[in-house]
Amino acid sequence: KTGIRDRAFFSSRVESMRFLQTCRDKIAEMLDDAKCDNGAITSRAQVVSAIMQEARRSGIAEGTERITDPGSMARANVIIDTNAGMAAGYVSAIEANSYGARLAFPAQELVRIEEREVPRDWRRIWTQHGGRLFGGRMIALKEDPIWAAISRFGTPYPPFDFNSGMGVDDISFDEAVSLGVITDSYQPQK
Repeated sequence: KTGIRDRAFFSSRVESMRFLQTCRDKIAEMLDDAKCDNGAITSRAQVVSAIMQEARRSGIAEGTERITDPGSMARANVIIDTNAGMAAGYVSAIEANSYGARLAFPAQELVRIEEREVPRDWRRIWTQHGGRLFGGRMIALKEDPIWAAISRFGTPYPPFDFNSGMGVDDISFDEAVSLGVITDSYQPQK
């Protein structure tokens, strides 16, 4: 959980430090199962409400209820999902990138983990940033710079963009060899 709390906090086009700090604190409480004043565990609804209230207090709420409005419910949910996802992605990346993990599973594949009404063209994004396809699949070594290159946030782990619905699956050593990602003499960087 320390890694979760130490990650940078992000909300697109918001410069109010007070608003961002409130969002960060409330999301951390939710992720840490913190207790509210009444003794109940902090709920997502409470965090959404706190974010919306702080946007109004900070004078950045637009009253439009669009996702671009920092005071809208839709935006509060994106803030929560993105930052909780980034925290989880960071923790997963740390675990998946030990030397032993990279020896057994040296590569990963960019995969759709949630459907979207209008999905982005990730294959185009992947190849435009220098990613290679293996059997039509978007696969790269875990330490390949492609992961940070495709990320709106510059991080080498999911989420790679707001509401992207994309994640990663590990690719085993044997599968990576059979696909031509690596040779059978491959050793991960130490």
